[in-house]
Amino acid sequence: MRLPKLASILEQIPPGTELHIHLDKLAYIDHSCLDLFSTWAKQQEQMGSTLIVQWEGLVERYRKIYTARDSQLAA
Repeated sequence: MRLPKLASILEQIPPGTELHIHLDKLAYIDHSCLDLFSTWAKQQEQMGSTLIVQWEGLVERYRKIYTARDSQLAA
């Protein structure tokens, strides 16, 4: 999913919502999307919303692509 589409979806979520993000089908996330989730969670928390996500799993998927790339460059 691209950043503009993700941002558009998050903008439509009403205040006071508990949003769950499931990672089972997520193979990769880039820094921009990871940052968007983090920023959205902080801003929306003040409006009564909650973002439920396994942050460690999300960050792991972000780092996974760079670890693989660095391994290929070293070879």
